[in-house]
Amino acid sequence: MPADFLTPEQSQRYGTYTEEPTPEQLEKFFQLDDFDLEFIQKGRLGVQRLGFALQLTTLRFLGTFPRDVRNIPRVVRKFVAKQLGMDSRDLNQYSRRPSTLSQHQTQIREKYGFQEFHDPKVQIPFQNFLRSRSYLTAEPLTSLFDLATGWLIGERVQLPFVTTLVRLISSIKEEADEKLYQDITADLGETQIHHLRKTVQVREEKHNTLFDELRWGPTRDSANGMVMALSRVKSIRESVPFSLQLPEGLPLRRTRMLANYGLDAKSKYLLRLPTQRGAAILRLSLNQLEKQAVDDSLEIFDQIMAGGLLR
Repeated sequence: MPADFLTPEQSQRYGTYTEEPTPEQLEKFFQLDDFDLEFIQKGRLGVQRLGFALQLTTLRFLGTFPRDVRNIPRVVRKFVAKQLGMDSRDLNQYSRRPSTLSQHQTQIREKYGFQEFHDPKVQIPFQNFLRSRSYLTAEPLTSLFDLATGWLIGERVQLPFVTTLVRLISSIKEEADEKLYQDITADLGETQIHHLRKTVQVREEKHNTLFDELRWGPTRDSANGMVMALSRVKSIRESVPFSLQLPEGLPLRRTRMLANYGLDAKSKYLLRLPTQRGAAILRLSLNQLEKQAVDDSLEIFDQIMAGGLLR
């Protein structure tokens, strides 16, 4: 599973201001209420108030503290400074004292209930959220990353380093994929998995695979086409010596996506897949083929009846 899946745009905007907040965002994240103003002014003078307020509002908006308050968009600095009755240009002295920045960050986290990313109280529900999304949906890693970031900000968790989050998402996605493959093949033994993989092995006498042969449906709306369609249903069901019915409780969207992948892929590529993953995809694909073959038979029958072709 790739650990560097982010797009350049995602990497660039993570935890930073990539553009000026909209007026609606200013009102939602940067408006200071009475509680904020009382806490900001308590024991702080001059530029410390403005620096503190900018750290607080940026954490609300981005999910992390600013790397340098002087680089916060001018519209944000002016909006916050106006509420404090201050000049937004007076920030140089605040940024010169790292100890003050760190102290203010600790005070903000404690007062407003922001949590550390590595806290078990965060990790357990966060990882459960990622596992559930990864198992049930077909969302790409880039979408999972955006969802994860939104979850953390919504739960008042300070964002970790981007590499930390990327590695965790990659690991959980891989774990969820493996669990899905296991669930799809849970009731199959080694012999049954061997039979599935045999369908994508080239048959010397025909120079093709059984799986390739089964993919092609009838093209004629005639009695002969009906016979061919029914024969195809029978061949699919006999392609392996066990029922193609799937275990219950599998995520429909993901299994459908995997089945379509198998139906579109070349047999030689399916044969190269890791054993369990390949068997899972082949089982889903044959199950889908069986449904399609039955539908094809019914469609041909309807067309024959509508056309009066039966004698």
